[in-house]
Amino acid sequence: MALLQDKIVLVTGAGAGIGRATALAMAAEGAVLAAADIDRGAAERTSADCNEGRTVGNSRRAIAIEADCGDVASIDRMIAQAVAGLGRLDVIVNNAGVTRFADIMDLTEADWDRIHRVNAKGVFFCLQRAAGEMIRQFEA
Repeated sequence: MALLQDKIVLVTGAGAGIGRATALAMAAEGAVLAAADIDRGAAERTSADCNEGRTVGNSRRAIAIEADCGDVASIDRMIAQAVAGLGRLDVIVNNAGVTRFADIMDLTEADWDRIHRVNAKGVFFCLQRAAGEMIRQFEA
């Protein structure tokens, strides 16, 4: 049996890089994936690659969700879509993050705000909202 067999996993930032690699590795271990990314097309590509050869009957083993992890309303929609599409939530990989490679003198206030909106605020609220859903499931 695979390590994550049938666990419902939400991976943020799943469209590229570490998030994509994590989603693919977890799918290979049997997880059912919600691949979330701000880039809908990238999330769909990751989801399709996770689904390749992994469907059971007509049920998908991965879904794509477009989400901006710097926006709390978008985070709420992401959690709701993951649960609606896959039935529950067992694991969150809070991977979404942004940066701007620039000389310190070229970094703007808008750059700074975006970095902290996603990398601090977004991480906190993704975890808070996912934990809230997991607690509801446990208490049900």
